[in-house]
Amino acid sequence: MIDEKLVIDVPIDSFSMYHDFVWLQADVNKIINYLTSYLKNHNLENIEYMRFTHDHEIFSNSEYTKIPSENLERFYKFLDEIKIKAIIIRDNNIGKKDYFSKRILHNAIPFFLGGTALHSLQIQPRKFKKKFACLNFRNRRHKNQVVEFLYKSGISENTYLTHNFSVLDKPPITMEIDLEFDELQESQFGQSTYYPTRLNVESFCNIVTETFFTESNTIFITEKIEKCFSAGQPFIVVSNPGFLKKLKELGFKTFSDWWDEDYDLIEDNEQRLQKIYSVIDKINKLSLEELEKMYKEMHYIFHHNKKLNKKWFTKNIKTILRYEL
Repeated sequence: MIDEKLVIDVPIDSFSMYHDFVWLQADVNKIINYLTSYLKNHNLENIEYMRFTHDHEIFSNSEYTKIPSENLERFYKFLDEIKIKAIIIRDNNIGKKDYFSKRILHNAIPFFLGGTALHSLQIQPRKFKKKFACLNFRNRRHKNQVVEFLYKSGISENTYLTHNFSVLDKPPITMEIDLEFDELQESQFGQSTYYPTRLNVESFCNIVTETFFTESNTIFITEKIEKCFSAGQPFIVVSNPGFLKKLKELGFKTFSDWWDEDYDLIEDNEQRLQKIYSVIDKINKLSLEELEKMYKEMHYIFHHNKKLNKKWFTKNIKTILRYEL
């Protein structure tokens, strides 16, 4: 554990970059110039580490490996010149267990947790109009595959389904939600919302297509799953292996008492996806009345997850308010 007194936090928002250290891949002098300018106004006496926090993204192993060795050497020389032992990248990847190198360390916090806690919905018996919700925006291969499965199987008829990309012969479809009047309509280009909505209440299970699916040592918890905690909605997660395991380690409860969650343990991406399809298909065979009964059985899980998510709001309040204001 590094003593906080030895750490200086550097605001990376000023970089205007999607990821923390993409500059190291192309123009190492650009990041050195920025740090030189920033640090000249700060006292580095007794400071041994610089920390960069990217609370809504991750800096992956694949990005690190793209950094040319000569750029790393130049950057390490700069750290020596300002007497800094190492930099710390703090991001959202709670699946990464090691450092990038001895001088580029890693620390992670699930910053999205608690993000919608103040907008939590009431946990009570519900009448469902759809069996699933599956909301997709960016086109990633695993999201495209899931949407294609829903269409080909006919399960799309029982699903609030969005995809901001074409699938098969289907044009992009998003749900446009007017929060003030609680109106819901389909449109080709609508605005999605960060908060739980009527979609979460009117559908039984959320098929959560998280950001990553094939990357190793990556668990990236986003608002997609966090919203389920606030909405009181069961979920199936399409993500990297170990995602549900990590949720449980954080204290959240999942739904293995009602369906098979062994898909979370499958390393092979295609086999994991096929296992997820079988779970979706099994739930789809149940009637809305059976799902409403099952939902009542799950109430204790919803209350537990909702309460725990509110605790994460307290931990992450500075980040949450920065994006709320």
